[in-house]
Amino acid sequence: MPLNVQGTFVSQKINKIRWIPEDYVETKHFFTGSWDDDINSIKVWSFETLNEDEDVDCPRQLSEYKVEGDVTEIKFTDKKTIAASFSNGDVIMLEVSAYDKQTPLREVQSWKKLHNFG
Repeated sequence: MPLNVQGTFVSQKINKIRWIPEDYVETKHFFTGSWDDDINSIKVWSFETLNEDEDVDCPRQLSEYKVEGDVTEIKFTDKKTIAASFSNGDVIMLEVSAYDKQTPLREVQSWKKLHNFG
């Protein structure tokens, strides 16, 4: 079944978009990673229907995890953990919680300057 989606203005330059696998959550969720802003972030989004009479879903931000540097990559390491790399050389692993809607991202590991080419 196709999904009718309304666009949303995000006021950031988005570098990476990653969908959360369907077998992890029953609704459509995705991550975005920004670049070239004073403060960049990884955000978790879901879709919600604003008007029950219409069959159109709109992206809604669930949470934001602020980071230093531009987001250069986001990858799932397993069903509930992502790894993200940044232009400053840092790498972090974030745990994804489908149950805690207010703060679905929690840092579990970080490496500073892991891939810095000085």
